Amino acid sequence: MGQMKTKTPKQRPSFEDTADAALVAASLAGDRLAFGEIVARYQSLLCSIAYSSLGNLSLSEDLAQEAFVEAWKQLPKLEDPAKVKAWLCGILRFKLSHHHRRESRQPLARAGDLAMKARKGEYASEGWRLALEQYKRLGDEGQTRRLTTLLAARNR
Repeated sequence: MGQMKTKTPKQRPSFEDTADAALVAASLAGDRLAFGEIVARYQSLLCSIAYSSLGNLSLSEDLAQEAFVEAWKQLPKLEDPAKVKAWLCGILRFKLSHHHRRESRQPLARAGDLAMKARKGEYASEGWRLALEQYKRLGDEGQTRRLTTLLAARNR
């Protein structure tokens, strides 16, 4: 009987000392591992930037991932491969601004938090105090109306 050969795991090439521009060139040539190195280099940076804007770890990781996916799709349009870091940050900033615009159009998205603060008496201004009083008076008119009132008062 023959000997059973064991497979040795493929060694991932080391890109530690490779310049960003060379990684971009390799990625454009189809080397997914090179793009993986770009992701590894800048993932924590992009997640940190997103977290500082969003305050939500899970969401910040999702938006950073979306930025990398977009970067992979748009890589042929990158004009200066040496500036891939700034380019990635720009993509993320666009994703963040799009997220904030989309969220601002959904006034009830944060209404639960506002209602909770109001019930606890955590209002920052006279407008909040008045909104809380009106909120309590509305009673049976429905949750949506009450939350909308809170949001309107918040913007005073």
